[in-house]
Amino acid sequence: MLLSVPFLLLTLLVYACIPELRNMHGKSLMCYVLGLSVGYTVLSMVQLRVFPGSSLSCVISGYIVYFSFMVSFFWLNVMSFDIYWTFKGVTGVRSSETKKFLFYSLYAWGCPIMLVLSALVADNTDILPPYLRPQFGTTRCLFVENKLIEFLYLYMPLLILVFMNVVFFVITALRIYKTQCETSVIRRGDSKRHTKLDNDRDRFGLYLRLFIVMGVTWSLEIISWAVDNNAWIFYVSDVCNCIQGFLIFALFVLKQKIKRLIYKKFGIRENKQEQKKSSCSTRTTATMVSSYHESKSDNPLVTQSSNAM
Repeated sequence: MLLSVPFLLLTLLVYACIPELRNMHGKSLMCYVLGLSVGYTVLSMVQLRVFPGSSLSCVISGYIVYFSFMVSFFWLNVMSFDIYWTFKGVTGVRSSETKKFLFYSLYAWGCPIMLVLSALVADNTDILPPYLRPQFGTTRCLFVENKLIEFLYLYMPLLILVFMNVVFFVITALRIYKTQCETSVIRRGDSKRHTKLDNDRDRFGLYLRLFIVMGVTWSLEIISWAVDNNAWIFYVSDVCNCIQGFLIFALFVLKQKIKRLIYKKFGIRENKQEQKKSSCSTRTTATMVSSYHESKSDNPLVTQSSNAM
């Protein structure tokens, strides 16, 4: 897992340093990557037995791991919902990015805090019977190795969020397909609208790939848990965890647009090959937008999706 952390931190650093990337979507990604990198780092320390068993530091590290992974799950859910909301096209519902990000933050930070507080209350009071208490730091730094406890405190919230994400992505994909079919009859002269549609569609593709990367990894974790930690599934899951950071870095940093922003930020001149790629990309985008303009019609969905943000 530690192999993923440098790539996650690089992704976080790039988005933190470049002002153009610090929009609502960039901030959401930063929160997601932060949760994942802290979770992987502390979990690796736990697995390396840095913290003495049953000590206060062991218990605290267990709660940090739990909180960090929950934060990453909920921020992935936020990104899934946001792209769904963008294409949902609700008229009359407009809010600033700051206000929207505040609501998202209350949800994506607040829910993990509530889960951690619930675990703390369960462990330190007699509200629940012993067999329903997570028992952080008892047999290990995380909650006790018990299928019911692991399901209630980890896998059940994860499965609910994964199900929600799948629903959001399926509905969004259907709306994108419908929109693409209707763009063949869109009226001339709405280049801004089309450009926004293209950007939103690209963002959907990025989030979908991110969800697949996370989904495969955690699906293997769930399968491994369900079949009593089958060795080969555990090793495959471990490999996925090791390369996950690089895959996220490749998806969100190793892109032509992001590289140009990095060059601009640090005053680095693009080489001729990079400039040629950039020029070709610009011409392709212009051609796509022009082709949209040659048709005619009124498309309420495109109008709404442009107003949803």
